[in-house]
Amino acid sequence: MPAGAKMTASTALRLRFVRSAKSGARDTLAALDRIRQLTGAGMPPGEALRFGAAAGGTPAARLAQAAKLVERGQPLSQAIPRAGIRLEEADLALLRAGERSGEISAAIALLCQRLTQRAAAKSRIKKALAYPLTLLAVTLAVVVAMTTLVLPSFVALYATSNAEVPTTTRALMAFGAWLTSYGPFAALLVAALSFGAGVARRSNPRVASWVDRGVLAFPFSGGLVRARERGEFYSTAACLLRAGVDLETAIESSAATLSNRSMRRAAGSAVRSLRRGARLSEAIGRSALDSEHRDAALLRLGEAIGDYPGTCERIARLESEVYDAALERISRVVEPAVLLIMAGAVSAAALAVYQPVLGSASLLLGGSQ
Repeated sequence: MPAGAKMTASTALRLRFVRSAKSGARDTLAALDRIRQLTGAGMPPGEALRFGAAAGGTPAARLAQAAKLVERGQPLSQAIPRAGIRLEEADLALLRAGERSGEISAAIALLCQRLTQRAAAKSRIKKALAYPLTLLAVTLAVVVAMTTLVLPSFVALYATSNAEVPTTTRALMAFGAWLTSYGPFAALLVAALSFGAGVARRSNPRVASWVDRGVLAFPFSGGLVRARERGEFYSTAACLLRAGVDLETAIESSAATLSNRSMRRAAGSAVRSLRRGARLSEAIGRSALDSEHRDAALLRLGEAIGDYPGTCERIARLESEVYDAALERISRVVEPAVLLIMAGAVSAAALAVYQPVLGSASLLLGGSQ
């Protein structure tokens, strides 16, 4: 085979691999931001994808593939995931809402904003957990080292003297033995269960509904998820309403962008109330989306002044502040909790060593007499 043919086959294989691989969060944001800039300048989606691919960089191959799919007649909301740009179903629903309203540029801009906020939130959570988890790992390592290197010598001395080993020492030795023998298996089991739960949530709607309800009921994650979902719902509604979409369609499209199924059902009940002729403030107030009836009061004000988009934007900003406060609250709680666990473990370890040291001294003095 000629060298040029070999090179062509190799290049095609690499391109096929790139297209089949899913993009990471950073690559996804880079690709969408490039599309946002070009569509914001007035380019249609297909042309924006081609120009974005021509600019090179990491997203170029996926943007080129998406451009070919759009040229074949596929909508952007289908072309992007098929090109390997990773998006959640709720994000794709936002793109579909933008296509439906004719404001795809605004929808992409809103999606980029959401992805940026999610990345910032994940970064803050990781930073909040990094230090406590490091302390916890060091504590466990110290306990294992003490139970395998230090305490066995004292236990052997007690055994030769037929004396009873202190209770704290025996408990710490038992914990260290369990951690050494079963700790890795327990960690693997937790990882497997987490992975299985994620797969079941994606494949089984009933499991997904149960998990989503549990997330909302949990003290820390509940407030965080509720604030994020409500903020995204109202920001999408504001974007669509400003684009001239009618109220019922805007609320229905915004409800489809919610990733938590319990919240999506609550928004769906508001859509059904709108279809029966209720005002938006009444429809939202009757649904579980507004459990504290704060939104209904603001929406009544928006109805009085005829400014639904502005009212939805104000509610979205308020929810963004609630979300930031919830993240800050979680970071303030997690670190002290882990420090307390570490202090308890260190105190128990010190007591477990101190008692046999004194006992060994007594045994040695008794033996010398």
